[in-house]
Amino acid sequence: RESFSLANMTPQLPAHNRGLWSIIEKRTRDLATKRGELYVVSGAIFAGSSIKRINKRVFVPTSYFKAIYDPKTGESGAYLVPHDDSKDYTTVSIDELAKVAGVDPFPSINASSKRKAMELPK
Repeated sequence: RESFSLANMTPQLPAHNRGLWSIIEKRTRDLATKRGELYVVSGAIFAGSSIKRINKRVFVPTSYFKAIYDPKTGESGAYLVPHDDSKDYTTVSIDELAKVAGVDPFPSINASSKRKAMELPK
């Protein structure tokens, strides 16, 4: 009971979780296998004035991100994914992600790495 927590969970549409998000997770695992080591931070974004709630308590994210940093090359970038059942997403720099999400997933990497988005698998 002490080690189990739902603190890192958010509501996710089944079509999103089983569809595009699942593909992004697989592509990230494949990239980590190919490159040998990556740092990955996933998170939810709550933006806009019409954020939905479940039972008037649990906030539903408007989008998700998966930020990736390669310590060997210094490259970084992120997938930015709307929380819907589409296949839409964008890849952005860590600087762009920080502006949208309001959080810097890699605060200690250098500024030049944050400015340029690495090429991420499609």
